[in-house]
Amino acid sequence: CARVGFGGIVEHWRKRNGGGVKIDWKPSPHFNRIPTREIKGIVIHTAECQEKTGARWGILSWLVSKLSKASAHYIVDDQGIVQCVRDWDVAWHAGRVNDWTIGIELAGSAKQTSAQWDDAYSRAVLKNAAWLVAKLAAEHKIPIARLDDVGILMRSRGLFGHVDANRAHGKVGGGAHWDPGPNFPWDSFISQCRDAQTCA
Repeated sequence: CARVGFGGIVEHWRKRNGGGVKIDWKPSPHFNRIPTREIKGIVIHTAECQEKTGARWGILSWLVSKLSKASAHYIVDDQGIVQCVRDWDVAWHAGRVNDWTIGIELAGSAKQTSAQWDDAYSRAVLKNAAWLVAKLAAEHKIPIARLDDVGILMRSRGLFGHVDANRAHGKVGGGAHWDPGPNFPWDSFISQCRDAQTCA
């Protein structure tokens, strides 16, 4: 199949996935504005929660609370997506990479095994997240490829995990975030996202 241009990715993905996923808007007070912000990366997180239908609402309740002092642009569970920070605003999700990235929180845990990432719940979460990544990559011209440490430090365009951002900036151990975890299915997830860029 031939590659579809960025302009056709979103529509193509909707046709193959039943019209896409509804995104609810529930704003968080935790964000900054940078007039010159350029979106170049997408950071994948896990929210460190149980696999539970409707988990996005519990994650949201924490991220919008005054106590959290944290936020993400999107929260994804098995049934839907919530956006709580506008793409062009800076969410508080991954420290030193915040100003050039979009943060996506997945309902799940960094300690999940490979088998747990392949159960029915996580497959549904990953399907919704893949649709979202394809949409965002199309809108912001981000290649669907995982960045290494050098790519992160150079602020290249691509995807990476919270753990990758921390490692690239020398923040490891001592309670540092390690999501989405060592068993996160990066290869299959990226393939699923890239499927939006190929012809049916």
